Amino acid sequence: FEAGYVPRQHNVSAFAQAIRAIGEPIHGQSADTISMAKLLTLLFEVTELFDMATRPELILLQKTMVVVEGVARTLDPAFNMWKTSEPVVGDWI
Repeated sequence: FEAGYVPRQHNVSAFAQAIRAIGEPIHGQSADTISMAKLLTLLFEVTELFDMATRPELILLQKTMVVVEGVARTLDPAFNMWKTSEPVVGDWI
């Protein structure tokens, strides 16, 4: 809220609860049990619910990661999308 990503008319507790509802179910799970596509979809839903500005490059990133995740898991079910994408995604965000 201090950084201005979420407009001030929204409740901090409600936002925290929405993020917690996404994070808690996957906390501690291995990457091969977490769907990047599903996670990103949930995060973008929260973005919309809380009137947050969506950066176009992040939408393109989501689309690309969904496709890559599907192909990679077909080739290697244990593929860790998080570890592989971290250096590149970290530079974008």
